[in-house]
Parts: sequence; C-alpha cells; structure tokens
Amino acid sequence: MITSNISNNTGFYIAPKALPPKKEKEAPVNVSSDSVEIQGKSSLKDKIMDVIYVGADIAREIVAGGKIKDKLVHGAKFTLTGLSKAATIGTGIAGGYIAIKGAMDMKEAVKDKDKIGMVEAAGELALAGNAGIQVATEVSLAATAAGTAGPIASFIASSPVLAAVGTGLGVAYGATEIISGVSSIRDGIREKDKKEILAGVLDTAIGLGAIGLCATGGLPLAIGLGAAYIIRMIAFDQGDEKKERVEEIKRNKMKHL
Repeated sequence: MITSNISNNTGFYIAPKALPPKKEKEAPVNVSSDSVEIQGKSSLKDKIMDVIYVGADIAREIVAGGKIKDKLVHGAKFTLTGLSKAATIGTGIAGGYIAIKGAMDMKEAVKDKDKIGMVEAAGELALAGNAGIQVATEVSLAATAAGTAGPIASFIASSPVLAAVGTGLGVAYGATEIISGVSSIRDGIREKDKKEILAGVLDTAIGLGAIGLCATGGLPLAIGLGAAYIIRMIAFDQGDEKKERVEEIKRNKMKHL
C-alpha cells in the first residue's frame, strides 16, 4: 500500500570571459518513497494511483465479506458484482503503473548505489507482480463462472501454485515496507527527527498490514491499511526534506572533487 524518473538533456552554458559563469539551476532530488513521486514530490497521477490501489483492496474485501455472509438480495449481488469488476480494473491499472515505476526506481537506485532505494523498488515490483496475479486470477474465475474459460484461464483460476506465488509477492512487498520503516525509525531517532520517525512507523504499519491482508484478509485490515496510506500520502506530500538536504550536501562535495 506506489518514483517516476524523468531525465532531461541539459546543454552547456559558456559564459563570456568578462562575466562570471552562470549557475545552472539544479534539478530537484529524487527521494525514495513508497508513494509514487516525481522529482521528490508526489504528482497528482501518483496520488490517484495510490487511491485506486487502496480502493480496489477495500472493494475486494467488501465483496469477499458479502460472499462469506451469503445474506444478499438481488440488488446487493449486483452491487457486489460491480465492485468486484471495479476492483479488478483498478488493481490492473495501478499495478501496471507501479511496475513501470518500480523498474525506473530500481534503475535509479542501482545507479546511485542506494540500498534502501533498491529495497523499496524491489517492493514495488513485488507489489506489481502480486497485482498482476490477482487480476489474472479474478478474470479467470469470472470466465470460469460464465462458462467461457479456456484451458489457460481454467489453470490460472484453480492453480494453488500461482496463488501461493501471488501471496508470496504480497508478503515480500510487506517485508520491504517494514525494512524501509525500521530504517527510517532508526535514522529519525539518531537525528532526533520526529517526522522521520513517524514516516518509519507508518511504513512499518503498512508492511505489517500488507502481510496480514495477504495472510488472512478482512475488511477492517484493508480499511486500516488504506488509512495508513492516505495519512502517509498527506503528511509527507512534499517528500523527505531531510534526505533532500543530505543529497544536497553530497552534490556539493562532488563539485569540489
């Protein structure tokens, strides 16, 4: 419970001899975060994808709860069917976006030798994989129920191995959130940065919630996980300022090498 990196080609400025060199405006720093970010700040598209993914999880748990209770009238069944389709579509859209984001984040983290960034990018890719399996399974189950499933769809709908892989990827995502969260808590305590500690607590809570949702499911857990996502998205909308300052120091050191 979503960092697009946009690279720009920059030309060289040659200043006249009589004038001091013109200082190039530095691009904002890319900051590792679980909410999709562009140049250290969450874009509107990123926030939308976060909300879609969280909303799909909640809708899916509402549908699951309704089926388990089996106390539905025809109108309620129709509503749950619509929610189920919306959850599948939402997960597919957000999952595809997260996959692209995760690949870009991993490339950037490897380039910068950012270990925590690599962990977070791996988590994004795991989440995207989980979403892909979730969508494939739900589409296959719908086709099977409608009697239109082919052999591949029938295999996907009933494969315990595929279900286990999907669960494993979801748990892996949760684990990366916990690793990132613990790292932030440790850094926050060392730097006496309450905001960093809060970010770490939210990351850890999201990680535990994601693992719990994969293991047991449940509407309260999905709502709690969604709330943690939204709080993190709102509270840390401007990115991690402390990390930006660290990156600024690193850039300045590189200039003097």
